[in-house]
Amino acid sequence: MADRPRQNRTMKKDEIRLWHLALAPVLTFWLSVAVAVSVRAEETVQLSSFLVHAQNEDGTKTGTQPITLMIDVQDKKRADYVCAMAPRVRDAIVRHLSTQHFILTKNGTLLIDGIDARLRPIIVEALQWDMLDAVHVFHGSRKVSSKLAVRLNQTGCVRIADDGRPKAADKSEH
Repeated sequence: MADRPRQNRTMKKDEIRLWHLALAPVLTFWLSVAVAVSVRAEETVQLSSFLVHAQNEDGTKTGTQPITLMIDVQDKKRADYVCAMAPRVRDAIVRHLSTQHFILTKNGTLLIDGIDARLRPIIVEALQWDMLDAVHVFHGSRKVSSKLAVRLNQTGCVRIADDGRPKAADKSEH
């Protein structure tokens, strides 16, 4: 009879271990979801357009083409920091892009695949802080409101909403 309570304790320990094994993946999943939601970029910063050297597929030069950079960061404080450092960031990007030549296809598309990954370390070095969630590069100049265009020309940087509209805070600032 002395063995019976000990067996119950062993069974309870085994049941607890099974519960830990069963709950661990569930808790890990929800923790990863919570982290992914908390790390999601909340702010997007647009830098003024850059002109890059373009050439046709056959190698003949065609001149320059505009590209637009957008940087995703976690919060307004970081977005403001990126905009405050915009002159330094722009200089670093211009130094890099001035040595690059991009292919312009027959249908007018600029082949810029992978440029975002190459620009990320350059931007991080210029900011002296690795706070970027993502860097996006688009062919062409992205349109902004006339008020933001003035600010974009003055500072080289503006915060925008996810759908491309300017953030409310940027509308009131001059």
